[in-house]
Amino acid sequence: DKAKNYWVGLKAELPDTVKSPFVGSSVGYHFYEGTDNRNTTTAQITNSFYRHTISTNIRLDESWDIQAVYQSGHDENGTLAATAVETDFNGYTLIAGYRDYDWWYILQYDNVNSSDLPSIEKDRISPSAWYFLRDNFKAGLALRLDLGSATVENHEAAFEIRTMF
Repeated sequence: DKAKNYWVGLKAELPDTVKSPFVGSSVGYHFYEGTDNRNTTTAQITNSFYRHTISTNIRLDESWDIQAVYQSGHDENGTLAATAVETDFNGYTLIAGYRDYDWWYILQYDNVNSSDLPSIEKDRISPSAWYFLRDNFKAGLALRLDLGSATVENHEAAFEIRTMF
């Protein structure tokens, strides 16, 4: 792959030096452009793409976090097929989280739309509860409920343990 991927981003955050219950709240934007590729026995198939992402996080009194993200994108051949399939898509995520000491309660909604490639479309809601044993170690229960499928619903339930060293 001789093409180079690049991204640029901007973020404005309310710093700790400001006396406000909204310390840590932020707004951001990033742009990402690049090329994916896949080799076959006869050719190298490429996909040039770009993404625009706008996000915000409203933090209140270190107990509440409300986040919103919107992304739009374009792929010249996102499936890396021999015959290019040009795809435009957009989507958003809304998240509300509440912290009660060592517990986080989260409600997340995801929506992805593409009239060019319906297989990537998503419409789901995901409630979860997390217990933080330490700052870098958490365990939780999560549900992912499929809201958008008229034929086959794809629900998930998970118990997850996550740690970072």
